[in-house]
Amino acid sequence: MLNEYIQTIEALDRDQKLSFYESLAHLLTVYIRAIQSDEDLEDHEKLEAIKWMNEIMHSVTAKITVERTNSHDWSESDFLNMVTEYCDKNAVTKHYVEYSYSDLLKSIK
Repeated sequence: MLNEYIQTIEALDRDQKLSFYESLAHLLTVYIRAIQSDEDLEDHEKLEAIKWMNEIMHSVTAKITVERTNSHDWSESDFLNMVTEYCDKNAVTKHYVEYSYSDLLKSIK
């Protein structure tokens, strides 16, 4: 599902991309708190979801650095494919990440 956003993100200017990724990192931290306090999830399910959310957040912060410094080419397609691979490992993480992308990109359009 995330691949549908590639063209939208590619069309953003540098400042919009930075804002998008900074907002995404912030939102993912909020959703980690939501996962942590979700009484419907067992502790091992929370830990697994948080683990993959952390991997995605690590990638998002790295993407921010690449966008800010222009240190090398990291295409939106490559980035989203990596995030999608992480999402495919955990349904809870996938839910929150997909919602984050959808919600943030609606606010940009």
